[in-house]
Amino acid sequence: IPELVAYLAEPGRDVSKLRDDVLAKYAGAAWYLHSNPDGKLFFKNVQNLNARVDSLARAYNQEQAVRELRERLLAIFRPVENWCYQRVLPLPAADEIELEADKVTLVISEPRGGQGLRQELRDFYDGTTYRNRVAFLTGPRDTYATLIEAGKRLRAIQHVLDEMAAEKTPDNDPQLTLARDLQEKTLHGFRSAIRETFTSLWYPTGEGLLNADLLMEFDSNRYRGEEQVIKLLREKMKFTDQTTDDTFRRKCEQRLFTAQVLPWREIKLRAATNPAWQWHHPNALDALRDDCLHKDIWREDGGFIDKGPFPQPKTSVTVLEQGRD
Repeated sequence: IPELVAYLAEPGRDVSKLRDDVLAKYAGAAWYLHSNPDGKLFFKNVQNLNARVDSLARAYNQEQAVRELRERLLAIFRPVENWCYQRVLPLPAADEIELEADKVTLVISEPRGGQGLRQELRDFYDGTTYRNRVAFLTGPRDTYATLIEAGKRLRAIQHVLDEMAAEKTPDNDPQLTLARDLQEKTLHGFRSAIRETFTSLWYPTGEGLLNADLLMEFDSNRYRGEEQVIKLLREKMKFTDQTTDDTFRRKCEQRLFTAQVLPWREIKLRAATNPAWQWHHPNALDALRDDCLHKDIWREDGGFIDKGPFPQPKTSVTVLEQGRD
């Protein structure tokens, strides 16, 4: 590479970009360019790693590419803490979405260009019972084709690496080094495409679905989608982790526990159907009930919860004879 740069140098030419912007791209497109352990470049009549990866990528059909993309998205947004959402559905059709009363589902939707949420997803939301149990991650840019191609290449590179591992290729082998470098570059491009594609998070509120910009931040080539979603929804006051104080109890009584006596299952159902209710740890409501019962703020009878106020106990006198004179 230094020799090539030297040959291409001339007055007025910026050679600082030749290595990464010109030669690296050329090496990635040339099918018969090889290198030896000393880094020397040469041509021979045998296809190189790039040709192998390109051939494999073209051989994958659309279904395989979509499956690869779904697996990548699931790995990025997989719930680990399970505080804010508990399920992820990557790239489903609208009729494949099924919601649960006790779990929040993050739906990652294919962007198709234009602004706003796709109409079929809006129709699904308007027709569902559990309106407070879903959020949609999508974006305005139509870069789906780019993601599909990046997913194909990642699958192809992984296949090549698996073959090299099965053949016990030495770690210092130039082709293995090139394959790892190519995987890292392709993964970087894939993450960039993900970051530019899925930028809008739509979440339920009392005023309907609202959207907020999701800025994906990769930390040391690692991205935890769950952390980013929690951070955003905490800023938007949709998610709260303050569930052990009186404020949380009062909010529950104002928005969910609106009658003097209600079945506990009805209160839980309202949390799933009322979009104005905040998201929180899945066990927060049950923990609130147990704490209120323990403190005699609420009382339970046969699955029904009474929130009071309760009458003061009648005054009484208990006589215990200690002795008689």
